[in-house]
This record gives sequence, structure tokens and C-alpha cells, in this order.
Amino acid sequence: NCPNQQWLHEACGNYCRKLDGPHCKNESQLSIIWQKAAADQTVVQHCPGHVKNGSVYRTCQRIEQIARWTYVDYSECTHPLINAIDQELEITIIDKEEILVLRDKCAFLAETTSTNLTTTQLYSSIDLILLIEQIERLTKVLTSHFDSLTQWYSSSDESLYLGDVNATLQVHRYLVESISNLIDDRYASLWISTNPLGNDFVRLLSSLKRLTTILAQVLNNNCDQFPGCSFSVTTKNINQTINVLNRQELHSFDYENENTQVKFTASHTKKN
Repeated sequence: NCPNQQWLHEACGNYCRKLDGPHCKNESQLSIIWQKAAADQTVVQHCPGHVKNGSVYRTCQRIEQIARWTYVDYSECTHPLINAIDQELEITIIDKEEILVLRDKCAFLAETTSTNLTTTQLYSSIDLILLIEQIERLTKVLTSHFDSLTQWYSSSDESLYLGDVNATLQVHRYLVESISNLIDDRYASLWISTNPLGNDFVRLLSSLKRLTTILAQVLNNNCDQFPGCSFSVTTKNINQTINVLNRQELHSFDYENENTQVKFTASHTKKN
């Protein structure tokens, strides 16, 4: 039974059953569904996809009057190439060279997802999701670096600042290429087997949104460095153009994508 009202509110709705003791709730992780289990029970799941004789184990651990799932080691279900990518991208970053190391990591990921990976090589959607996690992590590193870059900038550091801006643009391009590679038709069968369907695609687009926000800030802060205050990235599956407009130019605008038949028009915008 739940010991007090606080535990009842915080934990027992998910974990605690008055009749037969605490349980771990249903959970989806890396596209594997872990069904509800009683405390102290160990659950076995077979690896999805092309892995032969691979299994993962998870224990529903009792913690006093509640139960929670333990950590899962998915290494048996992942392709060795994915494990090699994880190892390559985990190199320690030295602060003063952070952006350059990050650029090289992102270039490696873009190249690998473009030429070295095919759906016949990857085992399952687990491999795809682990690649998405790497893109999320690298995007967070870039966001953190760019935030600190804008904070310490001064005119005396102009050359260093512009060097970091150029590297930031390269990181952005490599990560957009990696995202473009992962949404290619080659990976369609892996996307279809993700669970819940669409959730991991949203995660990937969220990373793209963060990257776009950084690029917009670069343009806004350094408009004179870019012809027409515009920057474009063209990949197989993503074409991205960002323009910085003044208020007069923003009075009315329109957008049309001929391939998707998407049209958007706005006029008489009154926002400052």
C-alpha cells in the first residue's frame, strides 16, 4: 500500500497497486515495448529487426513501496557500426577547440549516414533512434557553444569570433545533411517500425528547428557578412533558405513550394 498521500500523488498512480503490490508501468523505449511488470520481475524482449538470437533484459526494481524500471543495455540489439559511431563521437572536447572538434564530428556523421549506412546494414529502428540521439546531442553542444560565443564577443575578438561563426555554419550544414540522410527513402522501413510512430521524427525536426534558430541568430548578428543577408543549405531531402528582412520588407510576403503545393501569404503585418 502507498504509505502516505504524497506518495499516492507522486508515484502510486503509475506504479502502485493496493491488491498485489507495486508494478512498473508500460513503457516504450527505443521502439521496444515493455509491458507492465510486478516488482522484482525480470522481463526479456527479443531484439527487433535482423538481429539473430539477440535479447535484452530489464528488471522491475522494488524501491520501498514503489517499483521502477532499471537501465537497459541495448548493445546486443545494435549494429557494430552504430557502436563504432558512438565511440567516434564521444571524443573529449577541449574548450578552446570545441567548435572545430564539433565540426569534425558532424562532418564524420554526415559522411557516415550518407555513404556507409544502408537499411541492409542496420539491424532495426533502434539503430535509427540512436543516430537521432547523436544528432540531438551534437545540436545541444552547438547551442551551448553559440550561446557562450555571443556572450563573450567583443570587437577586439573579431577574428576569433568570425572563425567561430564560419565553423558554426559548417556544423549547421553537416547536421542538416545528416538529418536529410536519415529521412531518405532508404530508411523508410526503419521509420515505419519506430514506436510510437512519429515521435522520433518529431525529435529530429526539433533538432532542425534548433539549428535553424542558431543560423537565424548568426545572420541577424552578422548580416553584412552574407550577400543579401541570406543563407541557403541544399541537400537531397532538405532545402533551407533563411533571409533577414527589415520591417518595410516584411510588410507583405509569400511562400510557395511547387513540389508540395504549399502556399503561405501574409500582408499588412503590424508587428514591430
